[in-house]
Amino acid sequence: MVVKRKIYMKILHLEKNAYDEESKRMIESLGNVDYLFCKNQADLTEIFEAKNYNVLFSRIGLDVNANVLSLAGHLKWIMSPTTGLDHIDLHYTEENKIKVISLKGETEFLKNIHTTAEHTWALLLCITRKVSIAHNAVLKGLWSRGDYFCNELSGKKLGIIGYGRLGKIVAGYGTTFNMDVLVFDKLNRENKIKDDRVKECGLNELISKSDVISLHLPLNQSTHGFLSEDRINLMKEGSILINTARGGLIDEEALIKALGEGKIAGAALDVIADDSKWDGQVPSNHPVVEYAKRNDNLIITPHIGGYGYESVFSTRRFLVKKFINSLNYSKSNLSINKV
Repeated sequence: MVVKRKIYMKILHLEKNAYDEESKRMIESLGNVDYLFCKNQADLTEIFEAKNYNVLFSRIGLDVNANVLSLAGHLKWIMSPTTGLDHIDLHYTEENKIKVISLKGETEFLKNIHTTAEHTWALLLCITRKVSIAHNAVLKGLWSRGDYFCNELSGKKLGIIGYGRLGKIVAGYGTTFNMDVLVFDKLNRENKIKDDRVKECGLNELISKSDVISLHLPLNQSTHGFLSEDRINLMKEGSILINTARGGLIDEEALIKALGEGKIAGAALDVIADDSKWDGQVPSNHPVVEYAKRNDNLIITPHIGGYGYESVFSTRRFLVKKFINSLNYSKSNLSINKV
């Protein structure tokens, strides 16, 4: 799908290696493309100070905030290959008529993208089977089976908060492992549960009865801090928390306290609050990371849930096609400032 008529856009692309050749050809059919490596927030600011663009293909790890956007006087479109948009100042984009094109709401397409759900299950197996601890022990020359007793998942209760696309996939993994699945989702109540091993229940019931809780919620004003200290205190003793959604869903101070006191047995996180805005490095003395350094009941991965070859290339290609389809070839849209 290549646009035959050249549209004279200035395009800044920050994630070249995540786009296949077909996707790059489609982008290049739209105008002049600068593929730039932007290692941190300061780089992004410097780029926009030096040169203006009409289109930005962003990436996770950079905060497209008001400071950056204020420098982008000709910017009309932002492409984000994500469902969550907490790394973009949506208030600024709306006020300044900058269109954000993302994967948000693309349920039909995304139902075939399983990478994040698979990572959710990988984290669950890793924390329950103490995989990383055992691996590190072997590298130190130790070979002691008795240190790694674990509980089976079979027969346990898996609580899924957010029964949308990913929640459904993870529920399927749970039933495959012979787990009883409890789900809570106030936004998707119209979803009919067809599996008799999956039961809808109230939030407090799910939290208090589940042996494993997995979060699959979007991050917005209503869900920020969703897993509060009060809700963490409701968790079943010895339970496990998995989060591959967004870090801001959890009261991290309360989580660390619950882990440290043994209230819950463990947690595995692919996300930490505001990690999408980090410049490729963990902030110094970050309390969640510091806790993980000293304790073996918390596993952290660097927001890699969606990073599978199949999912990365197909989602980027879908994003490009969505952008091209959204363009209205009228004079008003073709009269883009040359910069």
